[in-house]
Amino acid sequence: MHREKVARREIGAFTVAKRVSRSHKIVPPAKNKEAKIKYSRTPISFSSLDSLGHGVK
Repeated sequence: MHREKVARREIGAFTVAKRVSRSHKIVPPAKNKEAKIKYSRTPISFSSLDSLGHGVK
């Protein structure tokens, strides 16, 4: 048991610390001066489908 522990310690001496690459921080986009058009939902007119029927005769 002791020999395993010593062997692991010797192996650990050969290891190198992992270097973490620092990336650029994420910058939010600049605010647009133009206001975005707000989405407006238009209701569906089902009366346009009345002339189609169900397809079964």
